[in-house]
Amino acid sequence: MKKIEGTFEGYLWWSDQQDPEVYTKEKPQTDLELNENENPFIIEGHLYDATNGGHSVSIKYVDGKYIVNEYDMQKDFVGKVVNHRYRGNKMKGHNLLFKELWEPEKDPLCCGMEVLRATKVAFVGFEK
Repeated sequence: MKKIEGTFEGYLWWSDQQDPEVYTKEKPQTDLELNENENPFIIEGHLYDATNGGHSVSIKYVDGKYIVNEYDMQKDFVGKVVNHRYRGNKMKGHNLLFKELWEPEKDPLCCGMEVLRATKVAFVGFEK
C-alpha cells in the first residue's frame, strides 16, 4: 500500500467508470491510499497540490501494479522547463497544465556533444 498525502486538484480514473473523477481547488482530493489488491482500481491519475511550492503525482496501473511518480516542483524542476496546456477529454471543461524538464546529456550520435533531452513531465493543475 502507498499513501499519498495532500490536498490535490486533478483527476482519478477508476477501472469501473466511463469518466474520470475530477477534483478542483474548490472540491479537492485529500489523502489517497493506493492498494494494488483492491478492485476497482485507479487506471490513471494526475494530482497536484499547489501548497509549499507544488507536489505533483502521476499514477498508472500496469500489470497489477501501481507506477507512481512524485515530484517536488521546486527541487525536481530546475533548469530548462517548458509549459504545456492540453484540452482534457471528459475533464468537465478543464484544460490540463503540464511542465516538462529538459536536461543536457552527451549524445554519442552527435559526436559526444551535449543535447537537451526531456527527462520529466509533471501535471501542475487545471486551467479553466
